[in-house]
Amino acid sequence: MYGWGGTILKAYLSDGNVVKDPLNLEFAKGFLGGRGFNSKIIYDDFDPVVTNPFSPKNIAAIGPGSLCGNTLSASRVCVSVARSPITGVFGDANLGSYFGGELKWAGYDSIVFYGKSKDLVYLQIEDDHVELKDAGHLKGKLVSETDAILKEEMNDHDARVIAIGPAGENLVAGAIPLEVHRAAGACGTGAVLGSKNLKAVVVRGTKGAKIARPNELKEAFKKVHKKLLSGPHYPMFSTYGSSALLDLFNEGGMLPTYNWQDREVKGVEQTYSTALKEKYGVKMVACLGCAVHCEHYYEVKEGPYATRGAGAEYEVTCGFGPRAGGVQLDAILYINTLLDDLGLDVVQVSNWLNTLRHWWQDGLIDETDTDGLIFTWGDYEHTIEALKRLAYRKGNFGNQLAGNIISFAQYIARKKGIPLEKLTRYVIQIKGMTQSSGDNRLMGIGAALSHGTSTRGSDHLRGVNTDLWLQQEKPEDIWGIPREVAQHFLDLGLSDPNRYEGKEEYVAFMEDYCAVADSLGICKRHTAWEGMAIGLEEMAEYFNAVTGLNYSWQDLRKCGTRIYTVERAMQARLGLRRKDDYPPIRFFEESVPTGPQKGAVLDRKKYDNLLTRYYKHRGWTNEGIPTEKTLKELGLQDIAGDLKKRKVLKVKK
Repeated sequence: MYGWGGTILKAYLSDGNVVKDPLNLEFAKGFLGGRGFNSKIIYDDFDPVVTNPFSPKNIAAIGPGSLCGNTLSASRVCVSVARSPITGVFGDANLGSYFGGELKWAGYDSIVFYGKSKDLVYLQIEDDHVELKDAGHLKGKLVSETDAILKEEMNDHDARVIAIGPAGENLVAGAIPLEVHRAAGACGTGAVLGSKNLKAVVVRGTKGAKIARPNELKEAFKKVHKKLLSGPHYPMFSTYGSSALLDLFNEGGMLPTYNWQDREVKGVEQTYSTALKEKYGVKMVACLGCAVHCEHYYEVKEGPYATRGAGAEYEVTCGFGPRAGGVQLDAILYINTLLDDLGLDVVQVSNWLNTLRHWWQDGLIDETDTDGLIFTWGDYEHTIEALKRLAYRKGNFGNQLAGNIISFAQYIARKKGIPLEKLTRYVIQIKGMTQSSGDNRLMGIGAALSHGTSTRGSDHLRGVNTDLWLQQEKPEDIWGIPREVAQHFLDLGLSDPNRYEGKEEYVAFMEDYCAVADSLGICKRHTAWEGMAIGLEEMAEYFNAVTGLNYSWQDLRKCGTRIYTVERAMQARLGLRRKDDYPPIRFFEESVPTGPQKGAVLDRKKYDNLLTRYYKHRGWTNEGIPTEKTLKELGLQDIAGDLKKRKVLKVKK
């Protein structure tokens, strides 16, 4: 078997056993790897009657994409859980790393965790040797400390570690696992690992990659490498990283500020990527096999916020900058390092705190609700203290907020007699997951629909992050999309970001596309998702050279459709329906107050009609449930039978 490691590890934490299951080739060909493997394994093995995300019966999986460790741009690892403590339903997260290649070189395609260990443990993998080991000495350690200790104990600094911090151990809903500063953000997967008493996974693999057609892979590598370096956004990302998006969004009138109130933030230029690079940048660094090297190493050398770290991306500079009404870059970098060490998600936690600021602004909460902390716009002293209290569940405030922002709203509603819907209106979320720093009113109608129909909650990474990539006159200028597909999109008039008609096709295509990228382990920053060069055609070349198969790009897309449909069926089985596929209510009722798109707002009737067309295009019911016909066409007869048995799908008489 080429490309894949050939083994699925199943760790039964309750009894301390680890089982090696051989990878079924037909399964691999249908679900590719990474996200695809995790999603289908969890669908098959999880009992949906289990509702508590912290139940030992919840399941977690860690899987590298099938191209990880094999080729350019493939470093992504997917961490999935059957129930997320943020959304209450299936969730996952991806991180770019070196861990995925190391796991593949050890011979493994996924690690699935069942049950709960009696004591804190970590999983150690050295090629064929796999062992659950006591982690008592790691209890309470920061992520960076855990990484250093495990590498020292293995006497091998080339080993790779994914670990949770104190937040994960304390079951904070916004907790995530990291490879030092490379974060598997979203869905609170770190809290689920913590609930299983799993502190870390450390791996060292020396078997190397198994390539079916190495000369063919070299040629594909050369071609794609040249395309990447000539791409329109390569200079920006390789020089400044994603933090450059803050500069672009502000100058283009699309920057969300003050929890999407979109008021002017004075001095916002102090948080620009140019300021980050000039004042605090050390160098740029890459994930495994990456030519773009979009990550900053940074250092604040002096002052109360002296720190050093990496990975200061747009989400932290915006989430704790303009979206929090602040512009103090050294404090933001300090917060980024702190979040990484505590094992907290930048996007979710920044949204939680900015919601508190918004409530504070409008007089809905005060110091009696926050154990004396003050949540004014632009404050950093109390923000840093709040993060520490959150991670350690310190005091009533830290303990209440640790449940997630919706549960905190429920607490405030009970305490103060405020209608819950008045509080939750402030929370920019879909399916319980709060949104990254984009605005559904400004990034295009396709992006709004894609956020709404995302299978893990509000998410710019699941499909369309912006419609602006389609603003071209010629199909060859739409990077990363097959020429005939790009021409079709132009023929539909989809270059207009505010057009509703036809966007269902664009969104479905990009959702399938992203499912393929996540399952192969391709970084989406190198793809059409970010207006870059690697498309399904290039992915097929890579995949075929590595595995020895002969997939067309259409074959890969069908795999993406299959994976997305499995996830949709899983969410339907857990109770999600049409009502859960809408953007935040504020984006329908509050128009953009300033800037070049002043007055922009989503049209509920048009969105509703678009959602209906999207379901029809997907082959789903009007409630968003995949039909029996669609499931069978994708080879998912087992899921069709399961949904019928559970009465999610109607049984035809």
